[in-house]
Amino acid sequence: PGAARFTVNSEAPVFRRWRSGGAVFLVMVGIFLVLFFPIVTVQWIGYTTLLIVGASYAWSRITTRGLRISRPPDDLVTYRYHDATVTIRILNRSFLPVTHMVISDNPGTLYSGWQNSRLLSLRPRERRTLTYHIRGMNRGAYRIGPVTVTHSDPLGLFRTQALVPAEVMLVVYPTIHPVSIPLDAGLPVGTVTAASRVYEDPTRYRSVREYTPGDEVRRINWKVSARTGRLHSTEWMPTLTVPVICLLNLTPPDYERRHRYGHTERTIDAAASLVHHLAERGQPVGLVTTGVLEDGVSPVIPISHGSQHAVTILKALARIAPGEDE
Repeated sequence: PGAARFTVNSEAPVFRRWRSGGAVFLVMVGIFLVLFFPIVTVQWIGYTTLLIVGASYAWSRITTRGLRISRPPDDLVTYRYHDATVTIRILNRSFLPVTHMVISDNPGTLYSGWQNSRLLSLRPRERRTLTYHIRGMNRGAYRIGPVTVTHSDPLGLFRTQALVPAEVMLVVYPTIHPVSIPLDAGLPVGTVTAASRVYEDPTRYRSVREYTPGDEVRRINWKVSARTGRLHSTEWMPTLTVPVICLLNLTPPDYERRHRYGHTERTIDAAASLVHHLAERGQPVGLVTTGVLEDGVSPVIPISHGSQHAVTILKALARIAPGEDE
C-alpha cells in the first residue's frame, strides 16, 4: 500500500516494501474486542487499538511521501590512495518527524570504513547532509549507489524500505609522480621564446611603440593613436609553441608476462604524470594509445591545451586497459 516518492537526479522507479505483521495482529485484536466483548471499557480498548494502528499507517504514508533524497550532480574524482567525499542530501518535507531512519549507500568494491550507513531522525521540514569518505585503491571508474532508505512510524508498526537509484561516478586517476625533463638537448617543451618577429603571438601582449613605416595595418593601436594624436603600433611576444603527443603502448606482448600488470600500471602512471606536468605549464598535449576503454575502442585524443583537456586525458587513463590485439 502506498508509494515511496523520492526525488533523485533522474526519474527512475523506486522499489518499496511494507512490513506490517505487528499491525495486522493489533487490528485483529481490536476487531475481536469490539465484536465479541460488549463491555464498554473493553470496546474502547479495541477502538483505541484500531485508532493507533490507523494513525501509525497515516504517519508512515505522510513521512514517506515527504522524503527527498538527492546527490550533487557532478562526478567525483580523486587519485589512488586518496580519499573522496561522498555527499547525500536528505530533506523531510512533511509536517511530521521521521524517526528510526537508516540510510545506507552502496560503495561497491570501494573501501568506506563502514561510514556509508547512518542511523538518524529528521524533524519536520529539516534538511540534512550525510557525508562520508571513500578511498580508491586502484585507478578506474566506479559507480557508487544506489541508496537504501529504511524508516518506520514511531511505534515501528509500518516499516518502509526503499531503493533510491541515485548514483554517482567516482573516477580514480593514476598516481601522479614528479616529472623532470632534461633540457640539455633538443627543444624544451612548452612555449619557446623566439628571436624573429615572424613568430609573434597575437595573444601575448608585449608593448606599444610609435608607428614605423612598413608596419601592417593590423598592428596599429587605434585607441592609443586617438589618445596621443600620433600613430602607434602594438608589439607581441615572439614565441613558438611546441606541442606534445603522448604515445602510450599497452600492447600485452610487449610486456613481460610475469610482471605484466605491474609494468603496465607503472607505464600508465608515467603517462598521467607527463600529462599533468605539461598541463600545469600550459603545454598543448594529446594522447594516442593501443589500450582500450570499456567499449573496446582505443582512444585518440587530439592535441589541445587547458585544464579541461588535461582532465579528459586523465579520465581516459583512469579507465584504460591493455588491448588484446598485437
